[in-house]
Order: sequence, then structure tokens, then C-alpha cells
Amino acid sequence: MKKLATAYIQLSHAERFGFIFLSILLLLLLCCRATLHLWIKPDTDPEKEARLARAWEALSAARTAHSPSKISPPAILFSFDPNILDSAGFRQLGLPEKTTRLLLNWRRKGKVFYKKEDLKTLYTLTDSAYHRLEPYIRITHQRNNSDDKQLAANGQKNTVFELNTADSAALVGIWGIGPTLARKITERRKALGGFLQHEQLLEIYPFNDTVMAVLRQRLKINPAKIKRVNINKAAIETLSAHPYIGKQTAADIIRLREEQGNYKNITELKRLPLINEENYRKIAPYLTVD
Repeated sequence: MKKLATAYIQLSHAERFGFIFLSILLLLLLCCRATLHLWIKPDTDPEKEARLARAWEALSAARTAHSPSKISPPAILFSFDPNILDSAGFRQLGLPEKTTRLLLNWRRKGKVFYKKEDLKTLYTLTDSAYHRLEPYIRITHQRNNSDDKQLAANGQKNTVFELNTADSAALVGIWGIGPTLARKITERRKALGGFLQHEQLLEIYPFNDTVMAVLRQRLKINPAKIKRVNINKAAIETLSAHPYIGKQTAADIIRLREEQGNYKNITELKRLPLINEENYRKIAPYLTVD
């Protein structure tokens, strides 16, 4: 204290005045802070608060009402044969309801799983789910000649559809094709202008050999149904939309047409840098100069 008093006495008049002013200002601020609740009161509305409380209670009740009443039990893994396990067993393994229905529907249509990998043909079964189940798959059914004969007989007695005109309902009726694949097939057919061979179906989904054998029996292809694009008249948007052409090749087709005039034949496309022999064989059947 003595040192503080000595220091204060040694201050100039102006410094003493500044010290006193700052001290008074600090005291005023502390007083304002301590008495803030006395002269500033929140604007409260009891009725408004009651309405908000009732609204919150109603929202909480609605969330409770729409929340799942029970939690799905955890999956239990055990050895199983996909050819004989029932729906309850598949649910116990943790398979989604949609995948279980598809699998059982395929079995009713005569599908037989001969090896573990055949389970991958279930297009609703994810890779992670398959790898989780794969160590537990135990298939007891062995393929023999009678199975192949029965498969061929089923394919022969069933209705044959034209792939380039069949609607989704007809496609779904074919073993190995569900609603999702039927939609993808019709969408791809529209984008291409039609299918030229059954192998183009593998561009949509990697069907195994068994399913492809059925598709070849049940689906015929009429090349006359192909819709071709006139490269002398088509806009770049039309050409770009074709799965086998794309934006860059479409731009090159338009550029060459503008430079040389109309194409006289399709083989002139081989002059384009992005069209090699393989690409040409794919796109040529879908194009015309007439």
C-alpha cells in the first residue's frame, strides 16, 4: 500500500485525473452489471409460452406414434441351403424382405442354386450381404443332366417374346427377370434403338449362364425392329444420347458432316479418330444415311 501511495503522489495532475476517471467508470460498469436484472426485464407472454408448450407436446406425441414399435432383432448367421430354407430362416439371417420375396419367387419358378456364386444373381442382394452369408452357404443339390433337360423343357413350353417389342409385364414373367431388371431392359432398349443380340443384355446385368440360357429360349430378336439414326439429319443431342456414341464422337460426326457435306455411306465414320473397328461394328447397325 505504501508503494502504491508513493506512486500515486508521484503522478502528475493529468495522470491523477485519468486514474480517478477510469476508476469511477469501472465502478459504474460493475454497478450496471449487478443491477441489470432490475431495470431490464424479458418480454414474456404467458399465453404464447403455453401455446408453444402445447405444440411441443403434440409434436413429441406424433413422433412417438410414428416411431417403430419394435426394433428388428439382430441377424443370426447359421449354415443354410438357399434351395430349401424358408422365409423365416432368411429373415433370421438378416436378408431384406424384398430380397427374400424375390428368392422364393425364383424358387417357385424352378430356380435351383447349384453353387454359392449363384446367389449373386439376386440383384437386390448387395455384395456386402453376400460376403457376410457366403461362409454359411451349404448347397446339397447337385446338378445333373435331368436338370438341364427340365430347364430346356420349361423354356420350350413357355411363351416366347420378341425382345424389341415386349413390355415390362411380359419380361417380368420370364424366370431371372424382376420388375427392376425389366425396367432397365426397356430403358436400355429405348436408348439403343433396340437389341441386336442377347449378349447386349449383359451390359445391363451380369446374368449367369443358366439365366442367359433361359433368356435365349424365351426372347427372340428381330433386327428389323431396330430404330436407326440418320447421321445426315440428327442433331448432336440425339447422337450424344446413344449409349454407343457419346458426346465427343457425336461432335466429331457433326463436324465431319459440316466439313464434307452429307455422308454417302456409314463406312465414312471410320475416318473419325475415336471410331476404331470395334466401335464401328457396335454403332454401324444403329445408323443410316437415308
